[in-house]
Amino acid sequence: NGEVKRGQTGAIFGSLNAERARELHLGIVRGAVVADVGPGSPAERAGLRHNDVITRLQGRPVANAGSVNATVGIAAPGSDLSVSYLRDGRDATTSLRVETPSDQAVTIGARSVLAYGATLRNQDGGAQVVSVQAGSATAQADLTAGDLITAVNGAPVADARAVATALQSASGAAVLTVSRGGETQTVTLNP
Repeated sequence: NGEVKRGQTGAIFGSLNAERARELHLGIVRGAVVADVGPGSPAERAGLRHNDVITRLQGRPVANAGSVNATVGIAAPGSDLSVSYLRDGRDATTSLRVETPSDQAVTIGARSVLAYGATLRNQDGGAQVVSVQAGSATAQADLTAGDLITAVNGAPVADARAVATALQSASGAAVLTVSRGGETQTVTLNP
């Protein structure tokens, strides 16, 4: 039918930078940090945990979270990806099953939320955008890392989970109130 199926793993990834590498006592600055793992997800079944650092995927070096998301996104659901990672300074490997994403397009983890391509974390006064996947609904809405979402459809949100819940219950487009660089603006998200 010509439909493209994109894969998902139930993990939320962040890019490794120099500051994060120091926090984790690593001598590398390339890779993707596991920010969160959804309960019962393929990532959890593969044994991945918060703060694991993905260094290779399918035998290829991982530069950042974007390279992991791109590889997972084009992998056929049902396929297995070989993953090399660091945990507490030790090398480890696992096999990660790619699954078809759920229709809800929202993954709620213990520490962060993945909603329509944006990774969100709790921040005083709302939910901060940590990263945005290229080509996602949130990228098309012009959300960027650092934005603070303070309301969905006019209703104030206290944290990332509240944003996810509001987006899941919204029918159709959602209007997000966003604080960016000290200024408040609205953006329309079309899931």
